[in-house]
Amino acid sequence: MNKHFVTMLGWWRWLAAFAVVLYHVRFLLLAPYDDVAEKGVLLNLFYFGTSLGHEGFVLYMLVSGMLLGGLSLRRWKLQGAGAWRDIAHKALWFYAFLVPGLLLGGLLDLTGHCELRSTGTYAYFDQFTPDFSLRAVAENLLPVQRFIVPGLGSNSMLYLLAYECWAYLAFAAFVLPTRRRTGAVLGAFVAIVGSVLAPEFVGYLLLWMMGAGVYHYRLRLQERLGRGRAFVLFVASLLTSRVVGSHLSEVPEQYVLVVRSLLDLQFGIGLTCLLLALGSSRIYRDRRSVLLWRLARGFPAANSVIFACHFPLMMFAVAAASRAFGVPIAGQPQPLLFALFGLVVALIYAYAWALSQLARRLVRLLGAARGMPVAPVTA
Repeated sequence: MNKHFVTMLGWWRWLAAFAVVLYHVRFLLLAPYDDVAEKGVLLNLFYFGTSLGHEGFVLYMLVSGMLLGGLSLRRWKLQGAGAWRDIAHKALWFYAFLVPGLLLGGLLDLTGHCELRSTGTYAYFDQFTPDFSLRAVAENLLPVQRFIVPGLGSNSMLYLLAYECWAYLAFAAFVLPTRRRTGAVLGAFVAIVGSVLAPEFVGYLLLWMMGAGVYHYRLRLQERLGRGRAFVLFVASLLTSRVVGSHLSEVPEQYVLVVRSLLDLQFGIGLTCLLLALGSSRIYRDRRSVLLWRLARGFPAANSVIFACHFPLMMFAVAAASRAFGVPIAGQPQPLLFALFGLVVALIYAYAWALSQLARRLVRLLGAARGMPVAPVTA
């Protein structure tokens, strides 16, 4: 049961990454929906399907809590398990893809900003930071994006990995100490400091912790859920997130973060119900589906690369295409832009695959030298 459930979670995290990539590429290449001159049924479906980026963030953090938190807790409870060795192994994987991704991304951003600035691509993205100093690179090697520093260049998505990292550390601080009071104090300290430095961290932390708790108690929860009821709850939570989220500009500024966090939590609950209900689906239980399992096992490196490192390549590719074909940034829908849309998405996945393979080689080299396990971990 555990193996099949983890396989399913891996595929849902792939879906989260895919939703985020589609949203970001469409954001750069095609005009916002309200600015589109002619709308049809197919175009409406396309825009809806590529507008689920934020929901992809919610799904990513929820499933991360299930895999990083729930699976880790299960391992740590085994007799003779080395929790700190497990944490060190995850840190090794983290830096094995972060360092190459950060350096290659910085090179792409620097080249694009210098050579392709006239296309307006880098000016269009208001979170782009043109500081490529050694200090900026060193700061971004630590998981402090949005807490203390912005992302390097266009790599603004690094904040999501920073939130994931600190949620994991808060969870470890809470469950590892032998004294519960000590663990509660350490976990609360990480949560409070993180929330003061980046208020939106609270919502993501709650989603991550929800995922860890749900994985731990999943067998009890699954007994109370029917697939029909779970699907209805999921659809209702998704529509609520999309409809209310599209009107956040009408909410007073001081309440926007609270409303957004509540929307994310209710969508997280809907997702949880759906994931639990689908946990016993035959497609994930079929032992002949070796490909499903292998792809899910290979997920941590590739998916993290997609989330953390796709922006520099995407920005560079869109800027280069804009100059080569003379298309404007965020232009009106046309066949050429849809073709470029598909090409850029394919390039991002090829880039993520290449970086994930490089990360695997680095882990083998460094892990073997330190006597650590070298096989990719599921979480």
